[in-house]
Amino acid sequence: GGAAVPTLTEAGRALLLRRAADSLLDKVVYYSRQRRSAAFCEKAAQTISELKSAGVTPEMLSEYAKTPGADREKLDELALIYNAYEGLLAQSAMDPGDRQQRAAERLDAEFHFDAVCAVCAPYRTAFALEAAAIRGKKFLWQLDPYASNRDYTAPGGFAREGQLLDALDGTFVTPQALPDYADGAPLAPWREKVHVLGFPTLLPRVMEPVEHDDIQCVFCGSLHPGMREPGFALALFRALHDDAVTLTMAGGGWERFAAVRPGVQGALGHKQKPQCVHISNVHAGLLPPDEAAALENRADVLVSLGNTYDNQMPSKLFGYFATGKPVLHLAVSENDPTLPYLARYPLALVLHRKDGVTPGTVAKLHSWLHNVQGHALPFAQTARLYPEFTPEKVAEEFLKWL
Repeated sequence: GGAAVPTLTEAGRALLLRRAADSLLDKVVYYSRQRRSAAFCEKAAQTISELKSAGVTPEMLSEYAKTPGADREKLDELALIYNAYEGLLAQSAMDPGDRQQRAAERLDAEFHFDAVCAVCAPYRTAFALEAAAIRGKKFLWQLDPYASNRDYTAPGGFAREGQLLDALDGTFVTPQALPDYADGAPLAPWREKVHVLGFPTLLPRVMEPVEHDDIQCVFCGSLHPGMREPGFALALFRALHDDAVTLTMAGGGWERFAAVRPGVQGALGHKQKPQCVHISNVHAGLLPPDEAAALENRADVLVSLGNTYDNQMPSKLFGYFATGKPVLHLAVSENDPTLPYLARYPLALVLHRKDGVTPGTVAKLHSWLHNVQGHALPFAQTARLYPEFTPEKVAEEFLKWL
């Protein structure tokens, strides 16, 4: 969107930032010595970009500067520069951070949508929709929470989320987000705008049998310190001492777990037989979808690592269910939100980190792996177990609230 309006480059943003600071003359005191510095202009432009992506306007930043403990002089002047930057921008060009808002406005003008829905996270799209001047209704689909997200500190917290909800006609959330809207909770005033909606991820997957001698257990996904860690899985499979079992863990985030890697294998990608742990495709970044699909297709058992956060549930679990394959879930939280869904799945085994890697736990895992090898549920049976996650049911619920 916005092809008719020139979009600023990084250098162009820094130059416009300098013009904005210069236009304020003696109103800039705190930054008076730095404002003509290229390094300052680049850094300030980057800061404004981050503020825009979080939906923070110059007015909001100015209000925040008045709060106790805030660096008032510094933030006040940054708010002034930000406001002047936005004024100059409106006359000449478009900031890259505004492309989504402009695209929504252009598409609405062309097609006259009845409703527009932003899917989050990240929340840049939500804030773009909030600011967009469109005639249709505005909805948000929060697959991850904003203010109560424990991965980061959301700018503005619950007050900012409430402001966002004020601009919307409704929002779709997971069941795990409902406590934020309970009586006395921070988002209780917006409870009437909230509707629970499942992930539309339960789709039939064609699994092509691949001949192999061992029982292949596969985890595909990203690792995050404090949220999703490999330690419990590695400890369990090391303790098996079963040459017939292989664990493959693939995906990004391993650079943050250097301490566990020597105990797995000095040279990544090779089997370590008596401990039977095989680490493959360990790299930073996302695993390409075709590689992940190939690994999951080959697997006898799919491994799910539980989150430590009980207000976020990985949608990937339902992709696992869609294969019909056995699922091993390793829970680390007492209130793991996936447990009620795993209880419905007849080919699931849940082991809890709090129980430790005991001989009894290891024996249970060993017996289960050998018993479920080669078993699978037909997709029709899985769909009956989780109708609320089929695209048809999700679409029906979605349209009901528009």
